[in-house]
This record gives sequence, structure tokens and C-alpha cells, in this order.
Amino acid sequence: MAEPSIATALRCALADLEAILPEYDPEHEHSAWETITELRTLVDSEERLQAADRYDPATQIVIVWSVEDVLEVRPDLAEEQAIQVLRLVDKNHDASIGTNWETLESFASDLFGEAPPEPE
Repeated sequence: MAEPSIATALRCALADLEAILPEYDPEHEHSAWETITELRTLVDSEERLQAADRYDPATQIVIVWSVEDVLEVRPDLAEEQAIQVLRLVDKNHDASIGTNWETLESFASDLFGEAPPEPE
């Protein structure tokens, strides 16, 4: 029997997590919700799943940016808005620039305007 692909394993992991976790409730945080959000984003992208199946940790690296990272630079955003920022960053990725704190902040500003001033 052939080993399951990474894509299949990710789909199964997402299904398992969704089956055991309660519905998202912003008043009762659970650390696995961020993992589920990231898995959904990955599983929803056939291109990313194919890349995951080709991933070889001996010869490749993967850099991950998360909702938490977006909220670090833009704490005024909601989680769903942070997800939108990540999707836009991914869609418009420029390998000559890369992704960094400034690109997260820039794309967030493009989508949702400038961040409100921090209280003094």
C-alpha cells in the first residue's frame, strides 16, 4: 500500500481537528483555532498542496507567516481581516522582496487603511 501524500495527511488532520474542537468563539480562545485557520488556507490551495507533496526538508526551507504575525503589526484588525492580509500577501508575493514585517503592514494598510495611532 502506498504511503499517503502530505496533502492527504493535511486534509485528514484538518478534518480530525474540526471534529473535536467546538465552534469558534472569540470569548473562549483556543490555541488550535489558529492551526485550523492555517490548515484551511493550505488545504484550500491545490498549488500549495502540490508543493507540500514535493517538499524535502533536506534540501528546502519553508517560512511561515501567521495571523498572529499580522496582528503583531496591526492589533486593530480582527482575525478574519488578518487572514485577508495573509491571502493578499501570498497572492502578490514578490520573491525579490520577500515577506517581512513591513510587507504585512503595507498590505494591511492597502486593505484596511492606516493603523489608528497608538495611545500615548
